[in-house]
Amino acid sequence: MNILKAKIMKAFQMYAQNPAITYLDRIISYKELFLESECLANKLYDERYSKIVTVYMERSPETVIAILATILSEKVFCAIDINTPSSSLHNIIKDIESNIVVTDEKNISTLIEKMGDSETHIICFKNHAKRMFIEYGKAVSLPQTISVENVSHIIYTSGSTNIPKGVLASRDSLIHFISWEYEMLHINGGPIHTAQISAPWFDPYARDVFLPLFYGGCICIPNKRQMFESKAFFEFVKKNSVNIIHIVPTIFRHIFLNQIYYDSEGIEHILLAGEMVYGNDIKKYKERYLKGNLYNLYGPTETTMSKFYHPVTEEDALFDRVHVGKPLPDTFCKIIDDEKKEQPFGVEGEVVICTKYASLGYLKRPELNTYHFFRNHDNFIEYRTGDLGILHSKNDLEIIGRKDHMKKIYGQKVHCEEIEAVLLSYSEIKSCAAYVKENEVFALIEIKTNFQFDFLQDLLNKCLIRYKVPSEVIIVHEIPLNKNGKIDRKNISNVEKSNIIKRFPIKLN
Repeated sequence: MNILKAKIMKAFQMYAQNPAITYLDRIISYKELFLESECLANKLYDERYSKIVTVYMERSPETVIAILATILSEKVFCAIDINTPSSSLHNIIKDIESNIVVTDEKNISTLIEKMGDSETHIICFKNHAKRMFIEYGKAVSLPQTISVENVSHIIYTSGSTNIPKGVLASRDSLIHFISWEYEMLHINGGPIHTAQISAPWFDPYARDVFLPLFYGGCICIPNKRQMFESKAFFEFVKKNSVNIIHIVPTIFRHIFLNQIYYDSEGIEHILLAGEMVYGNDIKKYKERYLKGNLYNLYGPTETTMSKFYHPVTEEDALFDRVHVGKPLPDTFCKIIDDEKKEQPFGVEGEVVICTKYASLGYLKRPELNTYHFFRNHDNFIEYRTGDLGILHSKNDLEIIGRKDHMKKIYGQKVHCEEIEAVLLSYSEIKSCAAYVKENEVFALIEIKTNFQFDFLQDLLNKCLIRYKVPSEVIIVHEIPLNKNGKIDRKNISNVEKSNIIKRFPIKLN
C-alpha cells in the first residue's frame, strides 16, 4: 500500500463519524465517504482499465469521491477542465493513455458529445445517489507506457504557451507540503474546515482536499454564488465554521476587499498563492478585518505544491510587492542570469527552485524536462521557473514577475506587475491588468463609484518613469480571468468591445 492510500485509509478508520464533506444541505461522514469511494474503487480495479483515470466534473462531493476512489484502487487521477474543447480533450486523454472517465449527470451529455466514437469507458454518478452508477461504452485495453510510481495525480497546464502540458505531481511532495502546512498553521488537533474554492484541474485543489482529510477535518464546498458574493460567502463561512482558505489574489480581492459587505471577523487562516500580492492588498485587508492570518505562498505547478511562504505582517502594507519569503524544509533557491550564472543577494534574475520534493516532470516532454529540470550532485531537483526574482539576505525571496510578462520598450525593462502595483494603490480601483503592445503600455481597470481619472493620471505620472506610464487606461466591466481565476494574460490585449466602458489617454507631465 502506498503512503497516500495509507494516510487516507487511516483517516477513514480514525474519524469514521466526523463530517468529511458539506455541500448545500448535504453532510457526508468519513464512513459514508469511504463506502462510496470504495464502491467506485471496486469498479476501477478492473484490469481492463488504465492506470490513469480521467475525472470530468466540477467541484462537488462526487469529484472528491472519484479522486479518493482512484487512490484506493492505487491508480492516478487526472482532472480535466469541463470547458476543454473536444479536440484538446481527445489529445489529453490520448496523452495520458486513459480509457476510463468518471463524470456526473450534469456533464454526461456534453462529455458523450465530445468523446464521439471514442472507445473510452465512462462511469457516471446517478442522481448523487449512494453507490449507484450508469456506465457507457466498453473499455478497450490500451498499451501502457507511462510509469506512475510515486505519482499522485496529473495536472495539465499551458503555462506561457497554449499547448497543454501534463505535470506528474509527486505523491511524496504532496504529503510533504500537507504535513508542513498542518504544522505551520499550529492547528494542534483543532478542527480543520477548508473552503474548497479551486477547480479540480487547478493544483491548489489538492490542498483544499487533502489537508482536512489527513487530519479528520471537513471539506466545505461553496456554490457559485457563495464564491463570488461576499455576503453569501461569509454566511457560508459561519454556517460551516470555515477556518482555512486557499485562494488566488484576484479572487481574494473580489471577495474580501472590493465588495461593500464584509465580516470583520474574517477567517483564521488565508493562504494566497498563484499571483502577485501587493502592499495595497494588505493595507485594505488590515483596515477591514480584526483577525485573520495571511500567508503568501509561492511554488509553480511543476514543484507539486508551494515551496516558499511568508507570514504577512502590517509592515508588508508599506511595500509595493509582498515577498514570498523563506523555503520549506529541504528546499532552497538560487537566482541565475541568462547564462545560468548564479547571482548574489539583491540582484534580479530567474528563480531556480532546488528541492527534494519537486514534481516528476512533464509527461512525454523530454526536451522540456531537459531544459527545466536538473538533478544536482546533492540529489536535489533544480527547477527553472521562468519567474524573475530577487533573493535578499536571510534567504528571503521576492518575486518580480514572469519572464514572459517582462517586456522592453526601446531597450528598457518594463514589469507589468510594477505598473499594477501603482494602479492598485488607488483605492477606487478594484482590479487591474497591464500589458505592453507595440512599445506602449496599456492598462485595464475595474473601478468603484468615486473613481476620478485626473487623480489616477497624476498618480501614474508621479510614481512611474515616463516610458512605464500607460498610454491609455481602459475601464472595463470585468478584467478577463482564466479558468483558474487568475488574470488571463494571454488575452487581455484583445478585450471584447462589449466589456469596455470607457478609454482614457494618459497625458505625460
